[in-house]
Amino acid sequence: MARYRKICSLLLVLYILVFCCAGCFSLPIATNTSQQIVYTGYGANGVVSGSLHILEIGKDKIILDAGLFYGDDGDNAPPLDENVLDGISAIVISHAHLDHIGRLLEVVDLGYSGPIYCTQPTRDLLPVMLRMEARYGDFGPETFYYSNRSKLNNDKQGKHTAAHLYRQCQYGRQISAENRREIFCSREDLEERGFYLCKACADQHVSTVMDLIRTVPLNTKRQISSNLTIEFLNTPHLPGSAMVLIHNKMSQQTVLYTGDVGSGSSRYLPAQTPVQEADYAIVEGTYGTSDYFSTEADRIQFQKFIGDCKRANKRVIIPAFVLDRSQQVLGEISRGMDNGYIPSSTPVKVFSPSTAQINHIYAQIFTDQDYKEFFAADYYEYGPFKPVFEEYDQVHQVDYGEIAVASSGMADSTYSREFVKQWISDPQTVFIFVGYQDPDTLGGKLTGSDLDKLIVDQEEYIVAAEVKKFNCFSGHANYLQIKALLQEIKGLQSVIIVHSDKPVAEELKLTYEADLPYIRFMHPESGERIYLNE
Repeated sequence: MARYRKICSLLLVLYILVFCCAGCFSLPIATNTSQQIVYTGYGANGVVSGSLHILEIGKDKIILDAGLFYGDDGDNAPPLDENVLDGISAIVISHAHLDHIGRLLEVVDLGYSGPIYCTQPTRDLLPVMLRMEARYGDFGPETFYYSNRSKLNNDKQGKHTAAHLYRQCQYGRQISAENRREIFCSREDLEERGFYLCKACADQHVSTVMDLIRTVPLNTKRQISSNLTIEFLNTPHLPGSAMVLIHNKMSQQTVLYTGDVGSGSSRYLPAQTPVQEADYAIVEGTYGTSDYFSTEADRIQFQKFIGDCKRANKRVIIPAFVLDRSQQVLGEISRGMDNGYIPSSTPVKVFSPSTAQINHIYAQIFTDQDYKEFFAADYYEYGPFKPVFEEYDQVHQVDYGEIAVASSGMADSTYSREFVKQWISDPQTVFIFVGYQDPDTLGGKLTGSDLDKLIVDQEEYIVAAEVKKFNCFSGHANYLQIKALLQEIKGLQSVIIVHSDKPVAEELKLTYEADLPYIRFMHPESGERIYLNE
């Protein structure tokens, strides 16, 4: 009997040990390797630019977008370095705006060499957009070289000289050793010193990103690791823009990344694809709680205003972003002429080589039937715009009664900045702004208040020109649209608000919590680690 009791006691001890070991070791392994989802933002946290979000899902680590900051938006963001990128296995891009793709060059420069996933239209637009960043972006001080003879000759003629970055540049290699000189500065400083970055070198820099691009069709699951799949869902923000569903096969949990939610106001784009299910979401909040939505009547008002300016013999300057905004403006000018609101003889001038290249993509590539899933039927029936304009790559005279569509959209650089300096003091000139204006930019200052004077490049200008702003081209969904989207998602537990100024995000969080109390809402600081499923 005593022996029997000893055996029972021993079995009981063994059972307790096995049970405790299972409890100690099994649960953490499941949590750490298959279920834990951690979000860390490196941009667009408390600001509306610089989207770069890192998701750790079990053993996987991916980046969602890699965008530029506007103005001082990036001052409080943690720096990108090799340690941050360590273990990144994939980058997923929602669309081709620079505040979502502009840091791809930096990420690759830091050593990333894995795949970059996007839609086909985004892939088509990337070279043009990245080339602008390669030529004018801030990559810190670098060593460039140039032809001394060319520099001396160009200086006499008031021309800039090509500065080469890569030793294997097809043009730089032709410079002899005795004629070769070097300059150490940033790309932003080249122009002030009488240089420009060689186009071949800029293209070579862009190719480091393009070599990694992998396209994925809409509504198609693509496996990006042994445990993760992604799926692109159309959102009507610009051609090729998409939301991303990231699915963890082991835990059967899904994260939605909205990118920029489309407004649905573009004539070019099809309706939003519904999101059926997701456990967690990373959602943009650009417009906060605003319920503004542009209508056909708003666009007609734009057409009529342009026509009134023409009949009053006024010079019209429209600062516009090179991607999609310029094309939509040209489309409305075309329709205004067809509708009789704008005289068909009105000269229209487009200033920006990048806009010209994107115009070609819209008119010659996107009109192919292979792109049909990315566009509304109207795009193929009417076309993006009619050839009612001329394109210029140099600052050129714009006379009274003429229209100029010029980059940049906030009038803070290139052609539109020069036009502000030339004509902001002219009462017969009208500046029409058609997009978001950062308060610190020239466009933000002009549209934010009634100014009497404006300082540009240390020079003071009297503001006598008329300044007008139209919101009918907005590509972002309003609060009611995004709330409706979230309400329809089955199983949604938590939402991270990004791409929103901090005061706006705080108000947005409170409004969502009141309207959707069964969902947890957060707006983290840059660099803050958020455990979504804890």
